[in-house]
Amino acid sequence: MGELTDQILAIEAGLSNLQKRVDSMPVTEILISRLLINLGREISNHLDQRLRPFGLSEPEFKVLVSIYASPEGVANPGELCASISQSPANITRLTDSLVERELISRIPDQQDRRKLVLQMTSQGTALIKKLMPLMVDGARKNYRNFSRTDLKRLLADLKQLAETIDRDSESVLSRKSSHD
Repeated sequence: MGELTDQILAIEAGLSNLQKRVDSMPVTEILISRLLINLGREISNHLDQRLRPFGLSEPEFKVLVSIYASPEGVANPGELCASISQSPANITRLTDSLVERELISRIPDQQDRRKLVLQMTSQGTALIKKLMPLMVDGARKNYRNFSRTDLKRLLADLKQLAETIDRDSESVLSRKSSHD
């Protein structure tokens, strides 16, 4: 068996033992959560392995793709925070590295000259065009055993889970602020 499959079996065994000690343990829900965490970590590791020969990390690649995919190939650093789930400090660090390697540049914003926006350089564009077939192939391989219907259902289910978590997070935050 593979490493992920072995991890799942070990988690299941541990949860089964825990269920014997804790009444009404939501084993399936916990297993799904642990599996999502482990899968996310493993997918990220696979992306890093594919990108390493090109001198990029997964977050740097996400920055490049986000800028490349944006209208006119220009992106605001603040927009990148949300689109690639990184803090402003990490976006600064990532973009500094990409600017230094001449994959992106900082240019004045057309609407507000006091602000800078990020733009792909010709080297950055060439690198993205070279990497995209490799990355697309990797994504297809990960999901090759799923039908289109299965993929759409999985995506809908994961979105539903995300909405539930968002609602619960908002509820916790509103309760916390009402106690302050």
